[in-house]
Amino acid sequence: RKTLSLLLVLMLLAGTLRALPMPVQAASNQNTNFEGQDTDVFSALGFYPIAGTDRYWIGSPCVDGATVTLPEGKTLTVTVENQSANNIYVAAVTFNGEPLTEPYLTHARLAQGGTLAFTMTDRA
Repeated sequence: RKTLSLLLVLMLLAGTLRALPMPVQAASNQNTNFEGQDTDVFSALGFYPIAGTDRYWIGSPCVDGATVTLPEGKTLTVTVENQSANNIYVAAVTFNGEPLTEPYLTHARLAQGGTLAFTMTDRA
């Protein structure tokens, strides 16, 4: 199931998956809706798709970092600084070194690759 979720994330970022017209049949014979539990993979990376738009809302990552390989040799790297059991709030987010001015990124921007960097804090 986790492999299926990661595959869907990679396909979406690669531009080979735009929408799923029906639930995906998982290996465990459980129906999986893309807008349901599979967004957990996105959320773990610190962003998740907003249904019906080309935007990914910024959230709080659950990983120390990750690299997603995109088409044409591009990569999307997620880094998380100062994360701990107490530091669960996002203090700052940059994309390719530039502070985000909106609480989202577009699909086109993410698909170009780069570095999404989170700095965490213990204060909301």
